[in-house]
Amino acid sequence: MSGRRCVCGRSASFPLCDGSHTGEDWACETGRASDWAFVAAPSLENLAQRLASAHRGAAVLVGSEAVRCRRLVVLSDGTDLGVVRRLAASVRAERRQLVCLGMPALVAWPTYEIFEVADGSALWQRVMKAIEGPSGAPRPVARRVFLSHASADEATLDPAGAYLRQELGLELFMCSDSIASGSAWHDRIVGALEQVELMLFVLSGASATSTFCAWELGWCMARELPLRVVRIDDTPAPAPIQHLQMEDVGRIGHMYPWFDDHEALLHALMTALAPADPVPAHDANGSEAS
Repeated sequence: MSGRRCVCGRSASFPLCDGSHTGEDWACETGRASDWAFVAAPSLENLAQRLASAHRGAAVLVGSEAVRCRRLVVLSDGTDLGVVRRLAASVRAERRQLVCLGMPALVAWPTYEIFEVADGSALWQRVMKAIEGPSGAPRPVARRVFLSHASADEATLDPAGAYLRQELGLELFMCSDSIASGSAWHDRIVGALEQVELMLFVLSGASATSTFCAWELGWCMARELPLRVVRIDDTPAPAPIQHLQMEDVGRIGHMYPWFDDHEALLHALMTALAPADPVPAHDANGSEAS
């Protein structure tokens, strides 16, 4: 984790926190909850603490004691699901809500009400509006996914692939670990391409010059399989996919400076997995943004 994010807007290093929230009318220290509890991983601790202060509840952070409450609110940007899941398990609550910040709700938590909140300068107002409003449901997302990538990028992609399988429940085909030793790899790839619902193509200097990646990409486009592109370096897009809007890991790193490289990659992959027609975002006043 590269830093804690600012939610008050006062930080001189915004969007990273520099402690200026002490000038706001809220305190980091909160008591045990009787009505509300807020769970967050380290990068969102300030938001959980401010919400807990406003609702006279408790912020359940890494290292906190277990609490009991009427309503639990879990805050996640999608890159920290394992952490917040463990924290939430320590809370006994009558009602549970999951707030997905700046990313689509791709994961179904069976006992939770699900909210999607657009990120931005009005994050505090958006979250306050969401947790008091009607709940939604996770949007349908492709579960059988082919991750097309160059073998040179496996060290970068393998941890992200493991996360997508474990936390989102994806059936993810990756040549690096989905083909048994001694099997006919070409047949396994064709078989996977015929069964998946979507291809995630990872664009890099290595994949742009890979004959096998080009073949997989061509197969996908010829069969009109839904395609999403995630770029992990500054390699220009090849001509066949230049018309597609892609998720750029470098750009995400600049937009979310509290992300480390792995988190920026996860955010790009999960955003690429979102359905093509997103649920409308809501502005600070709760109205639909155009």
